[in-house]
Amino acid sequence: MTDDKTPSPQEDSQAKPEADQPVDQTAIIVAPAADGPDSTAAAAQERKPDPEAEPGPPPEFPTEPRKGSGIPWFSLLLLLLILLVAGAVAGLGWYGYGYYQQTQSKAGELAELQQQLAAQNQQLTQLRQALSTVGRDREQAVGAMGDRLTAAEQRLQAQNKRLLAMSTITREDWLLAEAEYLLKLANQRILIERSAEGADALLTEADAILRDLDDPDLFALRKAVNNDLAALRLINKIDREGLYLQINGLITQVVMLPVRPDREQVLGRGKNPEGEMLDENLTTDNWWAAMKKSLRAFGKSLSNYININNHAERPAPLMSAESAQYLQQNVRLMLERAQLALLREQQAIYTNSLEQAEGYLAQFYPASAPVERYREELNALAQRDIVIELPDISGSLELLHSYIEDLHNLKGAGKPSAGGN
Repeated sequence: MTDDKTPSPQEDSQAKPEADQPVDQTAIIVAPAADGPDSTAAAAQERKPDPEAEPGPPPEFPTEPRKGSGIPWFSLLLLLLILLVAGAVAGLGWYGYGYYQQTQSKAGELAELQQQLAAQNQQLTQLRQALSTVGRDREQAVGAMGDRLTAAEQRLQAQNKRLLAMSTITREDWLLAEAEYLLKLANQRILIERSAEGADALLTEADAILRDLDDPDLFALRKAVNNDLAALRLINKIDREGLYLQINGLITQVVMLPVRPDREQVLGRGKNPEGEMLDENLTTDNWWAAMKKSLRAFGKSLSNYININNHAERPAPLMSAESAQYLQQNVRLMLERAQLALLREQQAIYTNSLEQAEGYLAQFYPASAPVERYREELNALAQRDIVIELPDISGSLELLHSYIEDLHNLKGAGKPSAGGN
């Protein structure tokens, strides 16, 4: 490419002589212009004629054109072809990129559709499971409702039977039911309360009811009841309440026992009963015996003024108030345990507790009349038997129950009961 810049006036004046000279048009080779202002200036200087140079011979004009004048057209054609190929490649790339984007978008949509399909399948599976669960629950509910309906029908039939039975109940039935109730209470007294007296009273009342019925069929039943009464009246009865109250009285008297010896006991002095009875025994008939007693009393009275101690033996220390309180609590605890064993009929625990309480008194309490009497009471209580061998009186109750069932069966068959109105 050539520069389109307009030449200056000085350049025009220098170029005029050259214009007058003939120009070899064939010898001029158009050179490709270089980019930039420096190349343009260099070309202008080359075209300037040198005024000091000598004119040379005129140039010779070649008669044949130079080879290679068709190269620019081939370059243009090649450039055009390259541009076409580049455009085709760019178009194919653009189309391929768009196709790739469409493929990726369709793949994403396909993956999303697959996820939605999987979620819908999972929801469908859950719905099927829920439906099956609901079906099972409904079947179970229907089965339970059927069972309840069956049970209700059975209760209704039982109530109808009871109503029919109550419509035919006589005075004998009520008396037999009362006797059965009394026999049940008597068995409860034996098994739970271990009370022979209460069971005896209840059996006596039941026998009176059976006697008032005056039915020969009840002879075997009355015999069984009287056998139970005889067995109850022959056992060794124990006054459990009385024993409990005796132990309770001893518990309240624990604090009254002396826990420290008095002055006479500490000094080892005691009372002289022979000296106290000297005046009463002194008569004319036994003056010699009275004289000997008075001499012995005089010798013993000297011990009040002369005391001989054995220092090899250490004296027992006196008990402190706190220790005395602990000792009283231990004795009380043993007696309360004996009460509990008495109610439970635990003979070994009962005896052991009383013996331990008596051992505390013998070991830690000083010798005194209240303590001795207290120990005697504990020993007497420890010798008592607290276990009662009660007989089994359930035979009469089972016999009466069987009789009532047989009586109801006979009534259901239309046969009147014995002794009925």
